Amino acid sequence: MKTRLILIISVTVMACFLLVLNNHTRASEKMKEPQVEYSADVVMETENNVMNYKMYYALGGKQRQDMSYQGNQQIMILRQDKKVSWMIMPEQKMYMETSLEQQTQDNQVRDMSDCKVDAAASGRESINGVTATKSKISMSCPNNIGYEGYMWVTKEGIMVKMDATATYDGKKSHFKTELKNLKIAKQEPSLFEIPAGYKKFSMSGLGGMKQREVNEEASSDTDDMDIGDEAMPVSSGDDASGTTGEEKEEGTQTIEKIDKALDKARKLRGLFGK
Repeated sequence: MKTRLILIISVTVMACFLLVLNNHTRASEKMKEPQVEYSADVVMETENNVMNYKMYYALGGKQRQDMSYQGNQQIMILRQDKKVSWMIMPEQKMYMETSLEQQTQDNQVRDMSDCKVDAAASGRESINGVTATKSKISMSCPNNIGYEGYMWVTKEGIMVKMDATATYDGKKSHFKTELKNLKIAKQEPSLFEIPAGYKKFSMSGLGGMKQREVNEEASSDTDDMDIGDEAMPVSSGDDASGTTGEEKEEGTQTIEKIDKALDKARKLRGLFGK
């Protein structure tokens, strides 16, 4: 139960971070949005993880990323036309909505006017059979947030590879993304909408989700136990739902970790003025 919840949270944070990096490193180069719609398989490498996911892009600033981690499917949809992002959780039939405008207001970086940006093309290369222009990008801002690395962009404006290091709060984080099986074609509009019947979810609902999963697991366990006519006592530190103080504390710590991870993403979003 605990593992399943943590996986959902981890993939959610990673999906948010992926969209931030993809969009705002693009802004750092002052690139135009792609002029065509497309889909591709993406491989992203960080210092500690490798993640594979499917990406869809439609005109008007619509993006979707489908990923799966140990059987947990998560979908991230970015709608710049509506100024929102949606985290879709198919297994739970729920979604989480984030306001892009509110994130901008919360950022420490007002816009790019205080940042120094350098960009220089350095030739053309083939990335997985697709010809792209390689450019070196460097950005530094007064509050010790920065970005430095390389991008490979096609003539249609599709970023097929990125290899860079982001800096925030004095810490550096290296990441690399690469597109494979790129297919330029019009995308189905329904890919960028919330599925019918899904309920809205917020971070404050994590506690309820955790308690429900505890109850389900407890119910499943007692089905396999012979306890006779006696009611099983609640152990010290447990509440009536079967949730221990330790589990509650872990849930609180997990939410704090989410907030910190998303705060890093917001700072990068602010860095690139979106």
